[in-house]
Amino acid sequence: MDAFKRVRLAKQHMVVDGGACGLERPDFYIDCGTHILIIEVDEHQHSERACECEQTRMVKYSQSNGMRTMFLRWNPDKYKLRKGQQMDTTARRLDVLLEYIKHYQKTTPPDFLNVIYLYFDDFVYGDAKVETILAMEPSS
Repeated sequence: MDAFKRVRLAKQHMVVDGGACGLERPDFYIDCGTHILIIEVDEHQHSERACECEQTRMVKYSQSNGMRTMFLRWNPDKYKLRKGQQMDTTARRLDVLLEYIKHYQKTTPPDFLNVIYLYFDDFVYGDAKVETILAMEPSS
């Protein structure tokens, strides 16, 4: 956890937009200037929640921010492994999360609303893909 002391987390558990769009709170919220980076710790992959609800929540955040948003959704718990794969240690998982945080603090996401799922079922380091939830509207 000492490595996280070097990452400036602007706000933690902050109600977005003063609660105008609901009282949801991201776990960690970083204003990167050109975009917002939100880190969510999804215990047990938030498997008890409907995917549509999670996506609606992400859309609310991005719309209330009015700027590109990147979600890093990180599961600290067990997940299904691919054949021959070994479970990473907690320390390794935290290092990987920190690596993604540092990268996306400096890198503008490709679309308006984007997400990467870390340590969800079938996760393989190096294969994590940016998923687009909301694309940028084409310029006129």
